[in-house]
Amino acid sequence: MMKAVSFESLEGDTVGDDANEWGLGSIKVVDKKIDSTSIAEKQTFDHTLLPDIVSPFIKDIAQGMNAPVSFAGIGVLTVISSAIGARLGIRLKLKDDWTITPNLWGIFIAPPSIKKSPIFNEVLIPLKRAEYKRREEHKENAKEYNKEKGVYDIKVKKHIKEIAEGTESTPPQIGRAPAQTRYIINDATVEKVGDIMVANPKGLLVAVDELSGFIKTFDRAGREGDRSFWLTAFSGDTDMSVDRIQRGSTYIPNLCASILGTIQPDILSKLVDDSINGGGDGLIQRFQLLAIEDHIKYEAVDRYPNVIARDAYCDIVTQILNTDPISRGAIQANRDKIPYFRVSTEANKIYREWDEKNHKKIAHTEKENAPYASHLGKFGSLLGSLTLIFFYVDRVSNKISDDEIPKKYVENAIKLCAFFEQEALKLYDLPKAKDRRSEQLRDRILTRLHKEDLPITYGQLSGNISGAKSEDCKKLLKGHVKEEDGRIVKIL
Repeated sequence: MMKAVSFESLEGDTVGDDANEWGLGSIKVVDKKIDSTSIAEKQTFDHTLLPDIVSPFIKDIAQGMNAPVSFAGIGVLTVISSAIGARLGIRLKLKDDWTITPNLWGIFIAPPSIKKSPIFNEVLIPLKRAEYKRREEHKENAKEYNKEKGVYDIKVKKHIKEIAEGTESTPPQIGRAPAQTRYIINDATVEKVGDIMVANPKGLLVAVDELSGFIKTFDRAGREGDRSFWLTAFSGDTDMSVDRIQRGSTYIPNLCASILGTIQPDILSKLVDDSINGGGDGLIQRFQLLAIEDHIKYEAVDRYPNVIARDAYCDIVTQILNTDPISRGAIQANRDKIPYFRVSTEANKIYREWDEKNHKKIAHTEKENAPYASHLGKFGSLLGSLTLIFFYVDRVSNKISDDEIPKKYVENAIKLCAFFEQEALKLYDLPKAKDRRSEQLRDRILTRLHKEDLPITYGQLSGNISGAKSEDCKKLLKGHVKEEDGRIVKIL
């Protein structure tokens, strides 16, 4: 099991007590000025760091659904990142041609009682609307093509007959069948996804409400290559050839996918365990946009949704899908695969300072907590993606006209990275957190059991304990009680 991350401190400052549940209490700060991503203080998701055109929507759906604002923010960021996809990149360096494609992977981590699915479905609305429109357009295009195909088939028969008769004949011509534009997929084999990506090289969003089922498919017999396919899709700018005996060969000019999903902590802890114990392949680390919520204060809410905020969010996503980045000032030389924006000199200076400090953190933690260090190793890409998303939303909405990315967008991205850094540390403590929750539940069960009259069944006992099931009582009391005929008769 991994060690808790510990930054030696002369001052001895530590995080607050409310972070101890996730093992954050042992983190100490080397220097309060180490960088702006210090997690010495508990971070919250600040939706105001996002562009003004989407921030009100995030606040509105979180309040209206009594759900975590972090989930709403992650959902919106993931959707916008997929809308940009491989249409546009960012260069954080002033001379280097290193280009980041901003397709991000987001995940809501919470027990069933937290409203993950309502938020999940709400943030997908603009992509679903856009795809519905494209689907209707494709139906009309397909009708026209089928008419042309009918005429073409007749001409082909005539051409064959003329050739057979020895008559000079020109072969008929027809264009390719119209491809359907796609923005979102929910359930498909990698072979089918590959076919879809051939016609949609700018990227897709894989939206899976219950992410555990999606990940489990990687372990099915005969599907061993699926995992590699999706790991490659994270980069957003790589081509791939998929060869199958029955299906033949498919060349995907650009493999780009964002992922948005939900999962329960106890289910995810197994994957985290694999990562901690050396069995991981970087899959978990690719979920850079993550938040872990174990409870939320209930508030009775019954009000009209902010339709203006929703429409503004839907409109900006639609504009991004339909906008040529070149028309907004992006650069693309002949050798560049995708257009890009470069940060300003001031923004680059801020990035370099942050990057140097982030690498110091990685070096400090990689021996004690290699999976967490690996996660931080992908933060450079996360920072660039967030910076580009913030900037490009404002650029498309005509809030700014800069052709270089100003420093404020890098600064806001750094602030939001501090939240995701905190959540990453929680993530790699999930297995221990699960053990702690089990210990706490066992203590509650034993406390209640001492108040009960024996004998008692596990079902009767669990009925008197909030949040406990019969099987929980049986499992956690093993070795602590004596039972006969399925009833507890003695406390050991």
